[in-house]
Amino acid sequence: MMITNTLSSASPLSSNDDIFAPREFPTYGHIVHKNIKEEGLIGAIGCAAEIVVATPSVGIEVQAMDGDSETVGLGDAQGGDFSGSGDEPMTVLCKGSFRFIVKEVVQTFPYPIAIVDELLDDDPVETSDVPIEYNDFGNDDFDDLDDDDEEEEDMYASIDSTDLIPRTLAAMKAIVDQKINTKPKKMSPLEEAILKESGVDPNVRNVERNHAEEMAAIFDIFISSLLDIAPSRIERLYVVAIMATEFAGLDNEVRKSVLTTVDGVARLRVVLKGVEKKIGLVQAKKITEDIVNKNDEGSKDLQVGSPTLPPWAKRIKKGTKIEYFWNVAEGWCNGEVAEDPVMVVDELIVTVMFDDGETHKLPFQGDEKARWRPSGMGGD
Repeated sequence: MMITNTLSSASPLSSNDDIFAPREFPTYGHIVHKNIKEEGLIGAIGCAAEIVVATPSVGIEVQAMDGDSETVGLGDAQGGDFSGSGDEPMTVLCKGSFRFIVKEVVQTFPYPIAIVDELLDDDPVETSDVPIEYNDFGNDDFDDLDDDDEEEEDMYASIDSTDLIPRTLAAMKAIVDQKINTKPKKMSPLEEAILKESGVDPNVRNVERNHAEEMAAIFDIFISSLLDIAPSRIERLYVVAIMATEFAGLDNEVRKSVLTTVDGVARLRVVLKGVEKKIGLVQAKKITEDIVNKNDEGSKDLQVGSPTLPPWAKRIKKGTKIEYFWNVAEGWCNGEVAEDPVMVVDELIVTVMFDDGETHKLPFQGDEKARWRPSGMGGD
């Protein structure tokens, strides 16, 4: 959707641009929510952006804030003709501008052109500004996150609104610290060979480290400039929520809620819940990796003699939850040990009842231990 004009008398947050001034290039709108009570685009909410680079898709990789990478083409068409020939896919680099609500649709064919109004937040519930204080709570605040949805809702709804910003900033710092402190696992020769065969640079892990350091630098700048970026309470609630959403890489449903909500306090509660949940998942993954690394007997397989069972196999008993790699088509299958296992010579006979109801007696041997793992250890 193309935007031809804005109605709001206020400039976009933290921007000195005159939104009434003629624009050198058109502004485009990305709709994220459509009002089902209205026909067409009237009342739809979205984000405005200016296209600063447009070129037929060829690419380079650009690292996103949440750690995912995406291909962006950078050619010679900068700030010029955005139309292309219409036959090939175009790659565009956009500069975000402001959040809007559609007030009038000027044209629908061949593409929508609309007049919009900037969508601003309502005043926060509290009546006076509260000074922002940034406290390093450390990671201990996130060790015992509640998994029950109803209890979580009650927990976050009861947080004092004046504590939301400091707590969210602390959560953002915890995410940065997790990324900085995560040491890349050393790749085996086989893994390096697979990456090279796939055309992937084995040094890709260095990119992850550089991204973590870049995120840490951005966070430091954000904290030191917060009061300049958002001098008022209503602006701080908005920018902290947006930044925390990006830092944590929250899913699209949360992002949609962030953009459509005009209650800054309610928005930050949703974001804080998502960020702290993400911290808990990362911590759980790290604990799992530590357990796997501690119990990994892979290096011993290089020694002369037969491979041995991993230490965790000795703890298998009736009721133990396991995962078994059945084949390429079925992948990892969840199951529960139905009987106490029996050791026959150098293999463990394990009776497993899988989630689909089938029961099988399976040999657990040292040379096939890669097909077995404790439940919850995998990322598949």
